[in-house]
Amino acid sequence: LVQRKEIGQRLISSVFWFNVVVGVVAGCVVCVGAPWFCEWAGDDRLASLLIGAALLFVVRGAAVLPRSELARRLDFATLSRAELVSAVTGAVCAVIAALAGAGVWALLVQPLVGSSLLAIGLWRRARWRPRFEFAWAEIASVRRYSTWLTAHHVVDFFQLYGAHVLIAYALQAERLGIYYLALRIT
Repeated sequence: LVQRKEIGQRLISSVFWFNVVVGVVAGCVVCVGAPWFCEWAGDDRLASLLIGAALLFVVRGAAVLPRSELARRLDFATLSRAELVSAVTGAVCAVIAALAGAGVWALLVQPLVGSSLLAIGLWRRARWRPRFEFAWAEIASVRRYSTWLTAHHVVDFFQLYGAHVLIAYALQAERLGIYYLALRIT
């Protein structure tokens, strides 16, 4: 939507609702697959973490359109501020959670708090609000670009988190936590 010369309310609303539905479906897939993954990894404690992480699909999906609007308006200062404040706040909350004894849950606090604050911050600055309208024709009009973008995000996801899955399987969850923290520091 950023690159289009003209965009209408129906297009934006359709893309928004599509993103929300895809986020909900992806979250549900993670929730349904959590027990299978835990069995495969040999650690039942991962189920609740995966279900908590599934919320990220919904939160991040709902933030796509406000981010696009700010980018379209070339309001990169607002985007940068929102990203910085949300990242720092999420990190601080994760450290507090870890110090309070939250254990591995502290690793989930950071992305949940950070992504939620980012979504809230972007929505507060966005001028657009969704309407309850949807048209497949509008989705089809952005399909070519969106398909490649989605493919990029899927490959990126597996590139970033594929090692996490293998480490959880081969070396157990505790070592995954150490690996994850080492990645965050570097």
